[in-house]
Amino acid sequence: MHIISILKFILALSFLFCNSCALTPLDVGSPGNLTGRYRSDLGAQIDLKCSAVSDGTAAQLTGWYYCKNEMAWGTYPLSGQATNCGADAQLAFAVAWSNEAEGNNYAASAWSAQAYPANPLMLFAIWTMTSKTPSNGTWKSINVNYDEFVKEETSSSTISV
Repeated sequence: MHIISILKFILALSFLFCNSCALTPLDVGSPGNLTGRYRSDLGAQIDLKCSAVSDGTAAQLTGWYYCKNEMAWGTYPLSGQATNCGADAQLAFAVAWSNEAEGNNYAASAWSAQAYPANPLMLFAIWTMTSKTPSNGTWKSINVNYDEFVKEETSSSTISV
């Protein structure tokens, strides 16, 4: 049991290094729209673009997850779906921890979240991360935790850092 707590603590600490992630311009959308840049309570940053086809159908989420730590350095594509693109949406997105810079980290994460129409918009999420382990260590292949993401506000239509 102590090993799981230590692993969760190490993972949480690793996200603190995401504060200096390189970011690209992004249309931040309107305050009541999911599209925008978010920072988690642990420092990770995500860019989300929400595209709704029509009322009554699931909206598509695309974007990027930015992180800088020993386990998952760099930028990772994310994709998912939301019930709508509004400030009251329920959403889910996933990241496979594999990119050109770092190669395959043999892990994947998924977030299930509720948007909360605060000012600024907030996302409350539960995440799971599954990582490759030897067959005798399958008990430690899945980690579960939560994130609180806050939408970053800006006075311009794009963010450049």
